[in-house]
Amino acid sequence: IYGSCAGLATDKYAGYFSGNVTVTGTFNNPSDLALKDNLAEIASPLQKLMDLNVYSFNYKDIEHMELPRGRNFGFVAQEMENLFPELVSIQKHPVDDKEDKLKSSEIEYKGINYIGMIPLLTKAIQEQQLIIESQRKEIDELMLRMSQLENEKSAADK
Repeated sequence: IYGSCAGLATDKYAGYFSGNVTVTGTFNNPSDLALKDNLAEIASPLQKLMDLNVYSFNYKDIEHMELPRGRNFGFVAQEMENLFPELVSIQKHPVDDKEDKLKSSEIEYKGINYIGMIPLLTKAIQEQQLIIESQRKEIDELMLRMSQLENEKSAADK
């Protein structure tokens, strides 16, 4: 299956599936340097991620949409939009009228690019690792000072 959506329209789809999709392979996004302009390293996303609420929820039963059943985990697009607007887009779910094939409408909603979260989460882990390493160094220095003080006290007691 090959789908194509010409142009830069963000409200068009090369493929749209209503319901679950299973993939036994991988999802690949174009990532070659030759395809990119305006490269800028991501600055400290850790605080923004700390401000992001994570929820468990059930989807409403919306007619014409095959939303997942049961308990789900995720974010709210409106909250995400305040922190990372690049990850939120308007989505349109097509709805065909079964009685009148010429009549169609759509359900509009905000969606989140969850795969786009991966670089932000990676950067946040890197930030946390620097903090952990800095704290480890401080702890080691404090342990050494404590050991030296204990040795001095022990020598003074003799």
